[in-house]
Amino acid sequence: TLRMISDHPILGVGFGNWEYHYPSYYRHREWHPSNSEPVRPHNDVLWIWSELGPLGLFGFLGFVGLTLFHTLKSRSGHKEDAYLAAACMASTVALFVHGGFSFLREQPAASLLLWMSLAVLSIPLATMSMHRVPRLIGPVVVVIGAFAVWLGISHVRFDYAYHLAKQQYDRTDLHAAHREISSAISNGMFDHRAAFLDGRILQSSGQHSHAAAAYRKALEYHPNYVNTLHNLGGVLAAQGQRESAISYFRQALTIRPSYHEARLNMANELVRKNQFTDA
Repeated sequence: TLRMISDHPILGVGFGNWEYHYPSYYRHREWHPSNSEPVRPHNDVLWIWSELGPLGLFGFLGFVGLTLFHTLKSRSGHKEDAYLAAACMASTVALFVHGGFSFLREQPAASLLLWMSLAVLSIPLATMSMHRVPRLIGPVVVVIGAFAVWLGISHVRFDYAYHLAKQQYDRTDLHAAHREISSAISNGMFDHRAAFLDGRILQSSGQHSHAAAAYRKALEYHPNYVNTLHNLGGVLAAQGQRESAISYFRQALTIRPSYHEARLNMANELVRKNQFTDA
């Protein structure tokens, strides 16, 4: 992750893009397990820094630090307010420290507790003041809130159908699995693995051309996902497109040299081409 930060020192790799860039940074690690699919570092600060750059990092640290500083600086005459502030400060510090070797930002319960604690600490405890806000603020907040609700509902629907599709696929009910994964994708591609699962279902059904299209679609969302590269190579090999299949196997091995299944399948295709020395 530090090497990723050094390569993108100004703006970072973009929000939510860590998992798409990370595979290219462990490609020379032979010890990396072939079934590992990391989606974030075990450090919230590094995660924010790598995706949002120094501006995002300082924004996050500054928000937390200034909130704690102003809380310590202020004095409340109400004992209940002081107890509440102490509890929220303890929660914020504990979650921030824990995030130094974990990924609490991804956990809804812990993330909610962190932001709720910061929100409570941001409320002036000793005094109340009135501020006149522009009339436009109300409609803007309503529109943003409605969009957030729609996006959240779409994500929940996606997750529900996606996990049902995985369950049906594990039960080898391919027809039901394809129906559910199509329903999931119709709500938006919230996870590139949905397109990958669509390809696996179609591949298991013997629909190799449609499976290849699904895998290529998945690569549009995550071009460094070695499982997609490997499976696309397998589908192309089944169609007799050996050169293309070998090319995708090589791409998978370039990213993850320890991917033994891809190496074996590439060797098999080389044998079929009578390239025994390379095999």
